[in-house]
Amino acid sequence: MGTVSGLVGLIADVYVLGIADGVVLIPFAGQEQMSGAFDLVVRLLEDKGVLGPTVVPALHAAG
Repeated sequence: MGTVSGLVGLIADVYVLGIADGVVLIPFAGQEQMSGAFDLVVRLLEDKGVLGPTVVPALHAAG
């Protein structure tokens, strides 16, 4: 189990290097517990420029 910061860094690296088309996050904890972490990951990825502004609403709708 890692940190939100570590997860964001890993996803950003995958994006920058073009290793994969996307990632799937499967929560280890219950849905309620992961909601805050998911929101933070999305916000930090948006801040890094990995996610565009049109992607974020779709992620929240799906998540």
